[in-house]
Amino acid sequence: MAKMSIDEQIRTRAYYLWQNAKHPKTSPDDYWEQARLEIEGEGVGGEANAEADALSKRIDPPPKE
Repeated sequence: MAKMSIDEQIRTRAYYLWQNAKHPKTSPDDYWEQARLEIEGEGVGGEANAEADALSKRIDPPPKE
């Protein structure tokens, strides 16, 4: 299986966030930004994760599996 590009990963994550939002009231850009912060912050920690956490308070988080 070919590795997805960063944009493909962000697009997939943003769609997942939108699809699982209980009350999708924010703009698509908010989902894209949250997904970008999550993808870039995975395994890195620090500032990117803090930004993703702050943004996630505005968007319903994905359900825990």
